[in-house]
Amino acid sequence: MRSRTDLPERSKRLLSVRPCKRLLSVLLAVTFAISTPALAAAQDGYVTLQGTNQLLVYDPANPTGISSVIGALGGTPNGVAVSPDGNFAYFIVGTTVRRLAGGAIDAGFNVALTGAALPEQIAVSPDGNKLFITDGGFGNNKLFIINLAASNGQTTISGASGAWGVDAVTTTLGDRAYVSLASADEVKVFDAASNALLATVPVGDIPQGVAASPLGDRVYVANFNDDSVSVIDTATNSVFSIAGVGDGPQELTVSADGTLVYVTLKGAGDVAVINTTDYSVDTVDLVPATAADSLHGISFSADGAFVVVAHFLSRRVSVIDPSNGNSVVTTVLSGTPAPKPRYVAFQPLAPPVNTPAGTNVAVTPVDETTGDTPVSVTFVNVTVAGDTTLTTAETGPTLPAGFVLGTPPVYFDISTTAEFTDVLICINYGGMAFVDEDTLALLHYDDDTNNWQDATTSLDTTNDVICGTVTSLSIFVVAELEPDNPPTLTSDACGQTLTPALGDTVSFTVNADDDNGVTLSVSGLPAGATMSPGLPDTGTGLSSVFSWTPTGADAGIYEVTFTAADGVNSPISCVVTIVVPEDPGGVVVDFLGFQLHRAQINSKSNHSLIFWFNGNFEVDLVNGDGVNPTAEDVVLTVEGTEFVIPAGSFDGNFGGRLFRFHDLVGDTRLLVHITWVRGGVYNLNVTGWDANLPNLNNPLELCVRIGDDFGCDEISGKIE
Repeated sequence: MRSRTDLPERSKRLLSVRPCKRLLSVLLAVTFAISTPALAAAQDGYVTLQGTNQLLVYDPANPTGISSVIGALGGTPNGVAVSPDGNFAYFIVGTTVRRLAGGAIDAGFNVALTGAALPEQIAVSPDGNKLFITDGGFGNNKLFIINLAASNGQTTISGASGAWGVDAVTTTLGDRAYVSLASADEVKVFDAASNALLATVPVGDIPQGVAASPLGDRVYVANFNDDSVSVIDTATNSVFSIAGVGDGPQELTVSADGTLVYVTLKGAGDVAVINTTDYSVDTVDLVPATAADSLHGISFSADGAFVVVAHFLSRRVSVIDPSNGNSVVTTVLSGTPAPKPRYVAFQPLAPPVNTPAGTNVAVTPVDETTGDTPVSVTFVNVTVAGDTTLTTAETGPTLPAGFVLGTPPVYFDISTTAEFTDVLICINYGGMAFVDEDTLALLHYDDDTNNWQDATTSLDTTNDVICGTVTSLSIFVVAELEPDNPPTLTSDACGQTLTPALGDTVSFTVNADDDNGVTLSVSGLPAGATMSPGLPDTGTGLSSVFSWTPTGADAGIYEVTFTAADGVNSPISCVVTIVVPEDPGGVVVDFLGFQLHRAQINSKSNHSLIFWFNGNFEVDLVNGDGVNPTAEDVVLTVEGTEFVIPAGSFDGNFGGRLFRFHDLVGDTRLLVHITWVRGGVYNLNVTGWDANLPNLNNPLELCVRIGDDFGCDEISGKIE
């Protein structure tokens, strides 16, 4: 055995030896009995006994160690392997392959390997349909593949120089078989389904045993002559070496979670333990630890609780308990002929699962996309254990109408290989933004119907958690009711005060819209006014025209209110004010013409103004009786503000040519001159001081009514 001080520097760094508990082995009678404390329960495995025609059925948890011995194999057994489902054990006898079924030899299964010399090891494909048998001794250099699903048909692959170790495993790329070639210092990688050679991987000197991690990500190769273990990445077939594991690495076995690799050291009589998290190496000292022990086969028990080691020459079987500091219990075998334990096989370990059988099983899967854990899954009852996974994405099936995702959008794809009844899904949506959390729903996509279902059972807006109960798993989303924007209501008249002349028609259009429909209504509609089309009206893209021709009888101020409502948001309204001047009595006769020449408004402060208008108007002397400001009311309307000068307020007649008023009307001082020009034509000059004109616009409008004569005109004036 090499001294630890002689190891290369890198090996020294990786090597970390810890003391192990030693238990004294007991020499037993030929019955293979053992007298040791009971261990934890485990499923039986098989140990081939060379030099005999027997298989040892071994239970590492049984106080006697041996469940039974199966004899009459027809020759000395060599390699042995158990099918993934545990129903069969295949073993090599001479140049044939035989099988155990139900703990007994299957007399109907006896496959002769055509052209075989000395078959060494055997492996079963992950689907249980193929056997891979190495035969590299005596220069035979063959790999035999038996197709159990096709009447045990054989495929022989030649040129497998020194074919020795073999194992098969499911990788991310598919089912693969790995075969070590001791004479070529390499490992051949085969497609377990097609038998095609996929890769040749260089490894260490004289590779022997091959063991794949149950996770399918790594394959470990024992390099006998350079005391190393090669590690193959199954996704890339890249390889690196762990040096200094001990003298003469022979066979290997890997824990279910892939973190521990146990290696028999034939030259040292010890077992090396590689921790794959940092590739440090410990040693389990067996008793006695000598090269004469000739350690060979090694395997984890079917439940992963123990490691069983075959001592070929010293006729022992050791059981290592990893949970108890790698303590060792050793059984010494005796008999005639002398049994020599060579290979060990148990049902292959399955990768650990995060969803065990039981009730109220809680799982927090890690998002394979982000590495986060936003989802908790609680299974009410799990009947078959399995693995529960989570993958998130920004895209997925189209949501039902009326729902939208948050920001960013997230689809939660939850799946499991476990068998279960009901399951509670809770999602923390704290990383997403929503408009209205109170409308959130947990939606579940039903793969059978291709429809979304609302699975919501609870919503905690304080902690940002939403939960729902379902009977199947697929895609989930946290969605909210689509925000409903308020309706729109527009019109050029909204908020305006309109001052039509008597007999003029007031007309404007009102528009309303909402994506989900809107109702447009009106209140305060004056008598005789119409809306076309009539209101109320419901729909999208609504438009209605207001029309009204007021008369003197309609004098007054009208507030017409239009309202748009969508039934969700607060209604929106706009008000149009219409001021109709009073009817002077009798028949109102419009001016034949009215033309303002000039207008000016000067601002003193706030709404206190000085205004001035000058222009001519013409009255109808045929249908009217002319104007007489001294005997008739004179009403001036400036930008909607009415100034009433009662009859008798104008001075003088001056031969009917000039009428003059200078006095206060309310708070405004007015100076008004009405001068006859010719026929029915008069000149009007109006000046006002300290006026309040709240609805000031430009162009400026002036309306004049003298008795039953009326007219309006507007002009773009000067406003300072």
